[in-house]
Amino acid sequence: MGDRRIIPVKSIPQEVDGRYQDLYEYQCSSLDGLPPHARAEAILETFELLRKGHPWASLLVTIDGPGGWYFQDLKRYFSDCKLPICLVQVERRSPRNMYFARPVLLPTKPSRPDFISRIFDEEKLTKGELSKLRILRPLTRMGTATTSQIASMGGFGETQTRKILKQLVRDGFVQFFEHGIEGEVNHAVWQITRDGVLHTQWSWNIPPGTK
Repeated sequence: MGDRRIIPVKSIPQEVDGRYQDLYEYQCSSLDGLPPHARAEAILETFELLRKGHPWASLLVTIDGPGGWYFQDLKRYFSDCKLPICLVQVERRSPRNMYFARPVLLPTKPSRPDFISRIFDEEKLTKGELSKLRILRPLTRMGTATTSQIASMGGFGETQTRKILKQLVRDGFVQFFEHGIEGEVNHAVWQITRDGVLHTQWSWNIPPGTK
C-alpha cells in the first residue's frame, strides 16, 4: 500500500457503443488561488502520472466557479494539446464533450485503478481550516512575505492574519522571522515550510512529488 501512487482523480469508466473508455475526472475551482498556467501544468502532470499505469486513459477536467474567464484562459494553454483531455465547466457539463484528441475505446472494461485516489474536498473543512487555507495559498505562491502582504492577498485584516499565521507556525506550515530576512530587514517576515507547500499542493489537487 505504501508504494502505491496517489493521484487526485476519480475513475468514471464509460461505455460507448459497446466499447469502453478508461475515463477519469479531475476537479478544480477557479476560486482556489491557483492561476490558469499553473493549473494547466498540474493537469498535464496528473495525466502523465495517470497514464504510467493506464496507457489508454482519458481525462475529463471539470472547472467549478463563477464566470468563464478562468475556463477560457485555461483552454489557451491546451491550444496545441494532442491528448485525450477534455475541459468543461461544471454548470455546462454535457455528454458531448470535446477532447483535444480522440479517446481510445477498449473492447473490454478497463482494469481497476492501480493507485490511491485522493481528492481534496474543501466543503468538508471547518471555518478555521478554510481561514488557514486562505493564508497558506497566497503564501505558497510568494514563498516569503510580510504580514501586510499576506493580509492583502488573504482578504483578512492584519490582526486576524497575524493570529492565523501563528496557528500555522504551530501546525508546522509556516516559519516566522521576527527581524526579517535579507531584503526585508526590520520587517517581520513569514515563510512557507516544506510541509506547508505539500499541504497547499494537496488543496490544489496537485499530485505528491510534483515540483
